[in-house]
This record gives sequence, structure tokens and C-alpha cells, in this order.
Amino acid sequence: IEISDIDGDVVSLKFENLPKWLNYNPELNLLTGSPGNAEVGTYSFTITASDNIAIVSQKVAILVLDINDAPEINYFIDNQTFITNKQNTFIIPNDCFKDPDAGDKLTYSVTMTNNSIMPAWLSFDSATRTLRGSPTKDAFGTYQLKVTATDQKLAKEWMIFSLNVSFPTAVLNIEDSESFKVFPNPVREVLNLKLPDKIGKALVQVLDVHGK
Repeated sequence: IEISDIDGDVVSLKFENLPKWLNYNPELNLLTGSPGNAEVGTYSFTITASDNIAIVSQKVAILVLDINDAPEINYFIDNQTFITNKQNTFIIPNDCFKDPDAGDKLTYSVTMTNNSIMPAWLSFDSATRTLRGSPTKDAFGTYQLKVTATDQKLAKEWMIFSLNVSFPTAVLNIEDSESFKVFPNPVREVLNLKLPDKIGKALVQVLDVHGK
């Protein structure tokens, strides 16, 4: 704010209807502020200058423009597990990202961390935010996936989570549990296990009553 007095008198300033987000620094004669999305609009206020004898006022109007803000991470997605030889699904939560701009819709995409396409057995439906996959036994391992949220003006934010592909490790992972057999029960010396043919590989742990 430029202030001058022809007599060289000290001039003081007063402000009427100054927005709450706008502050005056008397040492620097500066009005400073950081309006957010909620403050978009036009603001009018009055500046009054006085040298204790004469007073002059001026009305000021400030227009706060709405600029697009990129999406923000609301929380990180937990690591997920898919089971081999089984149809697996995982829905990307619609609130793991948020957009500061009211009413701005986000679209989601999933790639590998280097932005390359995913394995052939893995697909993503952006309309339902659903990750689907039926990995074969050869797909065993950990995959780093990149989820990207894009707003309507193409501003983006992303996060990474791990997708672990594992062999079935319990009867509950096997679609046809009737084909999983353990006999005889109780057992002496020899324990027989019957596993489904389609399981490929399996991790089996055998413990005695003492947990050994």
C-alpha cells in the first residue's frame, strides 16, 4: 500500500470489512493472505488514511479466482493378496484420494510402478474401480502397482501398493474343499494328504498336539 502525506505527517490506516483471510502488515505496508477454495469470489473493503487532522477513504475490490487443485492422498491402500488358480477381485476405495475442488470427479487407473501395462492375467475396470485377476502358479510373487487419480482438468496424484500372488495355504482358499483329505485320524506313523489336482503347489504344515 503506497502512503504519502504532503506535510510529512505520520499517517495511520484503518480497514473496514477486511476479509478474515487477509492481513495487514504495518511495518511493510502490505496486505497478505492465502485464500482457499472456500474463499473464491469478490471481496470489497474500505481503507481509511488519517494524519489526525484530515481523513481520506478508498474502496477496494479483490477478486479471488478459482484455480484447479490436484487430487490428494486421503489414505494409503493396504497391500493385497491374490491366490493362484482362482478368480480374485479387489475394489479400489473411492475415498483413498480426495479432491480439494468441490464437485470435481476423479477417475482411476492402475499400472505397474514404471507405468507399463500389467500382466496379462490382471485387469482393471476404471468404471467400477475393480482389479481382477486369475494368476497361474507361474505368477507367484509380489507386484508393485501404481494407482493414479485424475481430476476433470487432468491434474493427477498417485500411490503404490503391493499385490502378493500366493499359493493356497488353507482349505478355505480351495474352491472344492471336499477334494482336500487328511487321513487317518487319529494317525500313527503315516499321515496321508490328498490335494486337489488343480492346486499346482501348496504349503502344508503338520503340527503335533504340542505345536511341534
